[in-house]
Amino acid sequence: MIQSRGALLAVVALSLSTKLGLLLRAWLMNPGAVWHPDSIAYQQLALNLVRSGQFSRSLSAPPAPELLRTPGYPLILALASSLTASPALLVLLLQVAAATGTVAMTWLLGRRLAGPRAGLMAALFVCLDVASVGTCLKLMTETFFALCIVAAVWFFLQGRPARAALVSFFLAGVSLGLAVLIRPVAYYLPLLALIPLLLPALRRVERRRTTLAPLAVFLVGPLLLIGGWHARNFVRAGTIAYSDQGAFNLLFYRAAGALAMSEHRDLFEVQHDLGFDNATGDYSEYLARRGGLRESGLSRRWTADAVKLAARHPWSFLAVTARGAAAFLFEPGSFEAASLLKLVTPDEGAELLRLLQLAPLTVPGYLLGRQALLLLTLYSILSLLLLYVGVGLWFRRRRGDKAAAAVMLAVIGYFVLVSAGPEARARFRVPVVPLLAVVAAAGLVGSGDTLPTHAHQEHRWVIGDASHSG
Repeated sequence: MIQSRGALLAVVALSLSTKLGLLLRAWLMNPGAVWHPDSIAYQQLALNLVRSGQFSRSLSAPPAPELLRTPGYPLILALASSLTASPALLVLLLQVAAATGTVAMTWLLGRRLAGPRAGLMAALFVCLDVASVGTCLKLMTETFFALCIVAAVWFFLQGRPARAALVSFFLAGVSLGLAVLIRPVAYYLPLLALIPLLLPALRRVERRRTTLAPLAVFLVGPLLLIGGWHARNFVRAGTIAYSDQGAFNLLFYRAAGALAMSEHRDLFEVQHDLGFDNATGDYSEYLARRGGLRESGLSRRWTADAVKLAARHPWSFLAVTARGAAAFLFEPGSFEAASLLKLVTPDEGAELLRLLQLAPLTVPGYLLGRQALLLLTLYSILSLLLLYVGVGLWFRRRRGDKAAAAVMLAVIGYFVLVSAGPEARARFRVPVVPLLAVVAAAGLVGSGDTLPTHAHQEHRWVIGDASHSG
């Protein structure tokens, strides 16, 4: 155990030193690279919070309530803005700390699933994952979001229906609630977590009071945090929707992508025809075409329009979803990391994106002319292949805590499904990289590297025996 913790400390030190070194270089050489197009919107929300206390992107009065983005990340930016004259640098340093915390949590999950060596292998993979490192050093939501997701899984797996362990379920619910406040893509994840919590109560009627206690404490966090934002939207905008982001992506990316594929057209052109300007993020033309539709009704209207398009082009819709899932799982994420080090320019990035969408077979030739980007891409692809080989080996060998692995795989599957569209990028994979790494490490380690029997008994999960109290 001492050797295992020493190895963990070495990985944590590697994570901190690598990310801090890259951040220093990027900040000195190419400070503009830490900003992403989405960062500007988050920054405007943060500035309005600091200046007026209003959660709005409006540049003039009266402020229109923001319904697309949720308050988690802007609150962090706003807090940093109130503390220092360099809020961007402070947030990036916090993201380095959060990413390192995710590495440590990955070690805990790996050790729980298949032993110390699996934990160390998983932590090392997350530490050196190209997409995770590149995202960590940009002003985006994924790093804090990933920490919340991994923490939620850890606390959820630690929970048992014993009174002392109810704290774990409470913390799991709070972690998930915070994750949804940071990125609404996790909105339905608490519902997925209810399945294993409810199964014991359905199977053992006489234990229902005991097994429903974890459910009650788990729901406290989501009900307060997610329900609170629902209430804010209803009071400020008259809508019961939590966020319009999901409906927005469904129409302007997935359904628009299906239409573009069916008609052999460019996605950006189709988006423009639908009333959305991808270059500026403006959808006022969509509103104008519908007689000044109110913001509070957008979520329902976007969803209805997306369903109509998907119904007219079902096979293209499925094909676009499959392509998005492939991008989610296999896009190397090397450009984001290379741009931080000024190895590529924004114009080269725009060209690469165009080739990926219109002529993916020409991408290898494009990379051959850019050696640094090529090497980073090859490293990332080989790492991902090793990761998925490990996951495949786990399915063949089924080592370690199978119930815990099932939870992780369910979370991974959820994110693949909800993120699979033309908008899918490597950064969307970042929250599930630790879970993939844990399952892969469990498949790759030797069969003898598992926790002792008493440790497995100590951490038995609620599905295995709802009445177990340790």
